[in-house]
Amino acid sequence: MARGQIFSMDFFAAVCIVMFTLGSATYWWMSMADRISSEVVNEEMEYSVFAISDALVRTPGIPENWEYNLTSAKVIGLSSPAYVVQGGKIDKLASLDYDTLKKLLGVGVYEVQIVLYDKNNVKIREIGTAPSQNTAFTARRPVVYNGNEAFLQTTVWRGN
Repeated sequence: MARGQIFSMDFFAAVCIVMFTLGSATYWWMSMADRISSEVVNEEMEYSVFAISDALVRTPGIPENWEYNLTSAKVIGLSSPAYVVQGGKIDKLASLDYDTLKKLLGVGVYEVQIVLYDKNNVKIREIGTAPSQNTAFTARRPVVYNGNEAFLQTTVWRGN
């Protein structure tokens, strides 16, 4: 064999090995980046659902009478005392348009649904839209509504 041919074959083999290694590393990097990004979104949604749920069932809101003046509302809460849902507050929350609801709850790019169930799991009140994706995070809290046991369920998911 001529000397130039051996060099060309070695060079070609080395280039193939380098390209294969770079391609494999790039594929691995991209798949890990997608997985990490998905996990970050899921953690944000999980945090959001628990933060919203806590604010709704543990506080009356800030200010306490936010239902009379929405422009002053900083935190939406439904309970006074904690875990006792006030009918007027949930009625006001249900009367809001969806975009205002999302803004006041601070869900950002996520979608939200709040459902009040009685102790037999019958819906009393449904606020927001129904989840449209499999990846939704839900917090279900025991509350008292009109003197009876109930559950307030908050669900958050990523919109389309």
